[in-house]
Amino acid sequence: MYRRVVATPNAAGSYDIQINQPVFFDCGGGAKSNISFNERFSVTHRYEDGTANIYVTDLLTGNVVKVTSMPANKGPVPTLPIGRLDLLPRHR
Repeated sequence: MYRRVVATPNAAGSYDIQINQPVFFDCGGGAKSNISFNERFSVTHRYEDGTANIYVTDLLTGNVVKVTSMPANKGPVPTLPIGRLDLLPRHR
């Protein structure tokens, strides 16, 4: 659950913090969500129908966008820093 943070300056020169207002529930199977540097977007993957896809959630609006469409039941595609392993020439 993500909560709205409200910081109000007080007379002591500090802030009163309230976090009691839920904003968004990010539930679903997959890995732990990653939050963008500006804390507006959440990225995670979900396992569904024999595949895993990546989803981006806009925490301000609640919109969820599926950004990949992996084929089902193909298994993971190994990757390296130089690119996808299945596209490299094979040396035997």
